[in-house]
Amino acid sequence: MLYSFTEIEMLIAGDPEFTDLLMKGREGGDFSPTDQLRLGAFYTNVLRQWQFVHFQYLADTLDEEIWRGQLAYFNQIIGEDLGLFEHWKTSNEHYSPRFNDLIRSITTDQ
Repeated sequence: MLYSFTEIEMLIAGDPEFTDLLMKGREGGDFSPTDQLRLGAFYTNVLRQWQFVHFQYLADTLDEEIWRGQLAYFNQIIGEDLGLFEHWKTSNEHYSPRFNDLIRSITTDQ
């Protein structure tokens, strides 16, 4: 199931235990197999959502001003969340080459 950004944000806001796990994931590190699975599924969903937004922009169905705001937000998130960035690095073959190029362009200093 692919969640919307709102559903992802409500999951974070509504589940303190998962929020704690995400905070630990932001710093990277070792996790139990269960937590690795939970984080991996979450990160995959987040990246798929961002890939979809990127696709909408490339298909000219997303306004440029909205895209710039979304891109700034994504840049902030991937810059602050080591776990998300590391997940992308180990699974980037799951995403389109253009989306991977986008991530590389905004993470060149990581």
